Amino acid sequence: MSTFNFEIAISIAADSLAKLKEADVFRVLESTENSNRNELALYIAKNRSDLALEVKALMVVAFCTPDWDVPQKEATSIKTDKPRTLTCCCCGNSTRGRQWWGRDNGFGLCTDCISFCEADVGQGEKTESYGIRGVHFDLQNEA
Repeated sequence: MSTFNFEIAISIAADSLAKLKEADVFRVLESTENSNRNELALYIAKNRSDLALEVKALMVVAFCTPDWDVPQKEATSIKTDKPRTLTCCCCGNSTRGRQWWGRDNGFGLCTDCISFCEADVGQGEKTESYGIRGVHFDLQNEA
């Protein structure tokens, strides 16, 4: 009989909550018209300091506004996490990437399956199912 490891459970729960928070901020900003998104993002970042990091990361990376109120060095470091080994959700092979909130934990997309899974978008462009190319999948020059 195995024993329940509370440290692992707490770590998994904290990671899940962080991903949910990022996903909620993304949904709110994505549902806003482009012309109003910047104003809403500034309002959230100023009035909800607990969400400021997520707002900044999403505005720079997901919504491709590099001139948003974040230095580029900080924006790059906010990409979310360090790349890690994920299982390709299409073929099952191992791949390097970052977790996308819309994908089951531990799964991503390998480079061999990009065209097959209709994720053949340009660097920095977002797909609904796999994340941002170059950030969540198809990482280049990142360990």
